[in-house]
Amino acid sequence: MENLDIIIGTLIGSGLTTLVAVFVTRVSNRFKQMNNDLSMINQELQTEIAELHNVIGQDTDNLHREIDSQLNKLESRLQKLINK
Repeated sequence: MENLDIIIGTLIGSGLTTLVAVFVTRVSNRFKQMNNDLSMINQELQTEIAELHNVIGQDTDNLHREIDSQLNKLESRLQKLINK
């Protein structure tokens, strides 16, 4: 009878160990997948930020050129008025 109890105990113990191992493996795999997903999202966001930075830089350069152009026109008009 003791041998049967030992066998049953061993089977239950190994079964629980297997269940824990399966659970830990699934949780670990899920965390790895989440980490991969977050890495991909981070890369996409970094790409979008870089693109926005470039666009904003170009827009800023265009605005500076437009302001310079308008200032030059105003300066030219003022010079014409002064020279009259």
